[in-house]
Amino acid sequence: MKRSYKKIYSIFKKAYSIIIEFGERLSSNHIFLLSSGIAFNILFCIIPLLLVAMGILGSLIDPETIGQTINRIITDSLPPNQFSSDMMSGTLAELQTAFHLSSIAGWIGAFALLWTSSALFSSLRTGLNAIFNISTERFFLVYKFQDILLTLVLLALLLASTLVAPIVEFVSSAGENVLPSAIFSWISGATIHLIGLASSMVFFFFLYRFIPNKMLPRWIVFMATAICTSLWEVARFGFSWYLTNLGSFGKLYGVYAIIVTIAVWIYYSSLITLISAEAAKFWYEKRGGEKF
Repeated sequence: MKRSYKKIYSIFKKAYSIIIEFGERLSSNHIFLLSSGIAFNILFCIIPLLLVAMGILGSLIDPETIGQTINRIITDSLPPNQFSSDMMSGTLAELQTAFHLSSIAGWIGAFALLWTSSALFSSLRTGLNAIFNISTERFFLVYKFQDILLTLVLLALLLASTLVAPIVEFVSSAGENVLPSAIFSWISGATIHLIGLASSMVFFFFLYRFIPNKMLPRWIVFMATAICTSLWEVARFGFSWYLTNLGSFGKLYGVYAIIVTIAVWIYYSSLITLISAEAAKFWYEKRGGEKF
């Protein structure tokens, strides 16, 4: 009996020491402060990024399709909540109107919008470099143009995602005529969720693979992607449950409640992104990998 107690005690003691060590790493790397900076840049860059997406991609395919795709991606990125969905739909409608009414000066300002929206990747790079102790060895303009290139790659991924919706719709219409309604409804819902999950994994893999100043080991990239996707999905539905059952943002902030809700969620997302990177690095080093 005493041996079993000692074994349980040693397990809890080891787990406690690991948690303390990991918490000290988060504190020493200023993860919470860096997450605030990333969240601010997301809020600051989201409108320019949407304008660039509508401007560049709107010249290639139907602007309405681009608007619907952006709306779907952003809605899937937010906690499932009707108010956030309605707000994003209204915001995108206003942005589409502004884009259609813009003159040639709007095209001249496209590069300025692209430059501004690339600040998002700059802040993410700063956070990941701090976690992995990566130095900045090049002139800052080199990294700035790299961020602009990454922004264009992100827009290319957005363009590719517009091709997924017609394929899913075609398969759904074909399956509806073959499968029973109950089975089809379940498969359809699971497919939509899996597509959203796969999109999240691709995005987080993109971040951990290409954002830092140097390539990270593949094990860290895959582990950070898996941890971040899992934590992000759990946090998304957990935050939605909190807003539905316990949240009091509406009582405190009134009509501004949805803005506060989105700001808090963006901060949580930034924090999860950095914590996942730190956890993957911590696990990698504990397994005997090279220390950074």
